[in-house]
Amino acid sequence: DTGRLFEMIPIRAAAAGTVLGVRDGMEDISIQRIGRAAVKGKECGNGVRIDHGGGWHTQYCHMKRGSVSVKSGDLVRSGDQIGAVGLSGFTEFPHVHMTVEKSGKVVDPFVGLSGGDKCEIGRAPLWRRDVLEKLRYLSAIPYHVGFADRLPKADEIRAGAFNANTLSATSAALVFWAEIAGLRPDDAISMRFFGPDGALLANREEKITKHRIRIWWAIGKKSKNGWAPGAYRGEVTILRQTPAGPREARREARLDVF
Repeated sequence: DTGRLFEMIPIRAAAAGTVLGVRDGMEDISIQRIGRAAVKGKECGNGVRIDHGGGWHTQYCHMKRGSVSVKSGDLVRSGDQIGAVGLSGFTEFPHVHMTVEKSGKVVDPFVGLSGGDKCEIGRAPLWRRDVLEKLRYLSAIPYHVGFADRLPKADEIRAGAFNANTLSATSAALVFWAEIAGLRPDDAISMRFFGPDGALLANREEKITKHRIRIWWAIGKKSKNGWAPGAYRGEVTILRQTPAGPREARREARLDVF
């Protein structure tokens, strides 16, 4: 999320190789604010391209300005930090876009060169087995969650205005919000907000009817007499039915009221 941009979330080289080229210095700002023309020809934003030999290349885009820590010609090892997550180039939210290529053709690292069933792990994925076991092949990601004392606007959330995890017991309202990316038709979203005693304060459920690159939701409750002090909890869950069975993505956040 935008509020975490200053935490320097590292981006690491996926494999050993030689740095072919870098770009740094582009501003961390949403494309919605500056327009597509401002990044024409530089859609990757701040980035790094690495040659791994044998026709294999990786490219890492949208890095944080000033974070690129390598230069052309540098040798890197697998796991070396090459930059940090940012909001540069053609993007609406902080993330890293990694592209894997073999002889100039893009290869999905979850599928590999041998192919496989649609939307499933391929017959020969590129990830190491121990890494693959830690990764979920599910595009739906609740990547940004938090709380507010009123219904916030989307641009306020993305500017980091509501990243605090404490609120006053005298707040007129308590609102739990979430931003979600990569939704597909029939994905089921559930959003719930609980009080310190475990009681359900607010909830929302919906089934997605079309592809959505990104959405944001909010649920909450107003109060005239204040809130009981303690730990409040919000959770958002995306459930997707796949040929291999149901897949779930979940994220929780905690709010301390005092």
